[in-house]
Amino acid sequence: MSQPSSTSTSALAAEAEPRPRPARQRGLRVAAVLMSVAVVPLMGLAVMTWQSVDQARTAADQARQTEATATQAIRLAELNSALFDEMVWRIVLSGSAELGASPEMWSQFLDVDPIQRVEETSAAVNDLITPESQRANQLALARQSGLAMTTVLTRFDNVLTANEADLYGLLDKLAGANLTAPDGQPLSTKVEALGYAINLRTTLAEQFYAYFASLISVRGSAAEEIENLIVLKSHKTFNISALLDGASTNSTIPDTIAALQADESIIQFERDVEEIIANAFATEVPKTRPDFRLETLLTNVDMFTNSLRAMTTSAGPSSAVLRQVGQELVVAAQDVRTDADAQLRTSMTLAIALTLASITAAAVATRFIVRPLRELRQVAEHLESNTDVLDPTTVAGPTEVKAASRALHDAATNLNLVTRQARALSTGELDAEVLDEVAPGGLGSALQEAVGRLRAALTAQDEAQQRLAHEATHDAMTTLANRNASLDYLKAAMARSQRTNTEIAVLFIDLDRFKAVNDEHGHHAGDIVLTKAAQRILDAVRTGDHVGRLGGDEFVVIADPVGDIQDAITLGKRIIQSIEQPINTEYGQLRVGASIGVATTETENLTADELLRDADLAVYRAKAAGTGRVEVCNEDLRNEIAATATKTSAIESAIANDELVMHYQPIVAGPDGKLHALEALVRWNKPGEASLVPPSEFIDFAEDSSLIVLLDRWVVDAVAAQLAQWSDHPTLHVPVAINISGRHLASDQFLDDVLGPLDAHGVDPKRVIVEVTESTLLNDMDGAAVKLQQLRSAGVTVAIDDFGTGYTSLAHLRSLPFDILKIDRSYVAEAMTNLQEASMVKLIIDTGHLLDAQVTAEGIECTEEATLMAALGADYLQGFYFGQPEPPQLCATADFTPAPF
Repeated sequence: MSQPSSTSTSALAAEAEPRPRPARQRGLRVAAVLMSVAVVPLMGLAVMTWQSVDQARTAADQARQTEATATQAIRLAELNSALFDEMVWRIVLSGSAELGASPEMWSQFLDVDPIQRVEETSAAVNDLITPESQRANQLALARQSGLAMTTVLTRFDNVLTANEADLYGLLDKLAGANLTAPDGQPLSTKVEALGYAINLRTTLAEQFYAYFASLISVRGSAAEEIENLIVLKSHKTFNISALLDGASTNSTIPDTIAALQADESIIQFERDVEEIIANAFATEVPKTRPDFRLETLLTNVDMFTNSLRAMTTSAGPSSAVLRQVGQELVVAAQDVRTDADAQLRTSMTLAIALTLASITAAAVATRFIVRPLRELRQVAEHLESNTDVLDPTTVAGPTEVKAASRALHDAATNLNLVTRQARALSTGELDAEVLDEVAPGGLGSALQEAVGRLRAALTAQDEAQQRLAHEATHDAMTTLANRNASLDYLKAAMARSQRTNTEIAVLFIDLDRFKAVNDEHGHHAGDIVLTKAAQRILDAVRTGDHVGRLGGDEFVVIADPVGDIQDAITLGKRIIQSIEQPINTEYGQLRVGASIGVATTETENLTADELLRDADLAVYRAKAAGTGRVEVCNEDLRNEIAATATKTSAIESAIANDELVMHYQPIVAGPDGKLHALEALVRWNKPGEASLVPPSEFIDFAEDSSLIVLLDRWVVDAVAAQLAQWSDHPTLHVPVAINISGRHLASDQFLDDVLGPLDAHGVDPKRVIVEVTESTLLNDMDGAAVKLQQLRSAGVTVAIDDFGTGYTSLAHLRSLPFDILKIDRSYVAEAMTNLQEASMVKLIIDTGHLLDAQVTAEGIECTEEATLMAALGADYLQGFYFGQPEPPQLCATADFTPAPF
């Protein structure tokens, strides 16, 4: 066998040796290794760290939600407690009214004024309930005066049931929160404690009413009420035990519960309950209980008064327990939130620290892995193509390491810059110079672009917040400070005036004739006037004076300081002169005026609200005296307001306590003098007065406020009840006329207020005549006509009273729906001596007949007047000649024989 040649051997050897890989291929492998060393751990750390961040953020959000829900639950629980207290005291008052017992009787037994307790408990409920809520509407129905005790109970029970449904819904929501407090205790235990506290407060309140119902027949059977007492007693014991077991070592709840259990009135009450239960087991449950009568209450007065004392005494400690448990829940939720926020910050810090540590570790590893990185230089130079090349002499090691070092150096530079820029953005330093720096490389450019966009967004956000803050404190139309901002300024000014011993003045400005501008030209014209008026006020005040818009056409000027009251009056007159100047608009020249009320800090111990109120009161006086005036709120005005408030309170009390009585005056037929109808006239049987208070001393006063509506409602109900009693009377089965005020006629509840009592007492509407004065119809004739026609459609007769004293034209009269026209008595008196007046009366009577109406002449006091009015054609006659107004008991026995004329 021949040997191969040397050439062939060399070739085979060359083929057998592995060929060297291309530089690019080896570089890619090294890059992959570096990516695995640097990026993969970095990604793993990022994933784990951000998962921790998400968990901490979720816990913080859930804690915030739990804190808000707990706060809302506590408020509803306090509302539930306050509602129970108000219900019990209102039941005491309504039950007393049904039995004819006065509140003073309870004051003697309880050393507590029930009326005051109703006011206090009502105020407590009002502080907790939302005025616009459906619950507030239900509560208004339950608070109506004159309700029966069972009706009060039913309506309050409706409010309590709805409130408890919301409350226990919140508790269920809180129980579902899977959170643990920093001390390791689940939040659910705090929620359970809150439930025990709520149940304890509710059980105590319900126990008092069950005790009352077990003695007197007002609700269920005796067996049901005693069983209810047993159950409530068990619930109370369980809830107290649960609260004590769950109380922490530093909690004050055991002390509060101990005080509750040690109270003598509560101990006595528990003994009374135990006695009732023991008697039921020892003998048998009584089948009947005494009816709800005054004699029953007086027989058991010690037991009832002690139960009410115990209820009053228990309200404070049980409410305190509720607040303490609720506060512990809120504090625990706050601790969870604080802990979660701290964990969130720790996780964020750890994420950044781990990221920086990973980059540093990768850089160190790169420095010492030289040989595997020979091909890395070209990749590093490619990555750095848009940056300045570092000086190679500053980097130790081979060229390949220098390239990798430069890349890592730039990455560190970028991260440092991003950190400093992020810190500036997070602290709101949007003008910081670091935000204008640009990191090297394409990444630096991209980051700078992102920073620029974020900087612009934050700048826009700041501007938006500033704009919103301005809008929140300023009126959008006039750019003046709004009511809240003006009150804040006034509070600060008053504090400053006390420190400097100076005075300030508040000028309350109400535009005159502004409504006429709106009605005639529209709201756009009104907006122009408001804007111009605001500018004129600004021009008229002194430098440093505050100008604000309170709403509508009302403005305020706070003059700080003023020398004396005359300076404020001078300023007010200057403002009025400026506002009164004509305003040129697209609608032509518009003119408005202003009335100004002034109040100063000369009177001590006034709050900002009270000072503004005094200025508002002075405006009312200025308006009443005529337009374009400046009035000052002084002690006389305050006394006048106080007297008005006193009289208002007295009339409200008279309506609520049935101090009013009805008298009835006959109305006879003109041809024969037979009784045709009666007119109902109200009188006031005021306690302490020797005689009845005449209507002239309280009706005119009531006409100036909504009191007249309350008075009308009472009269309509009283007349309806009287008509029901007279339904079978042989003489008094006649219609009764009721006077209705114009303010009542304008209200939305007018029809219900008239027809509702008639339906409730089973009275035929045909037995009622509604009288409205001529002058009240002129305010809103169209609206009045619609309502009066609806009354007529229901069967009620409509009469226009005091005709001839107003300015109703024949055209107006033709458009009004009425059945009777009543001639004012001033015409009757004049007609006896004045032929022209007699002709006027004849014209009114003929006009009424032409409009298919009947005519009544009022004020007949003698035979001659009766004869003349009948001769002129009056269908009905009324006056002292035919009878004085008498109470219903005298009317029932009166002889209504026709008087001769």
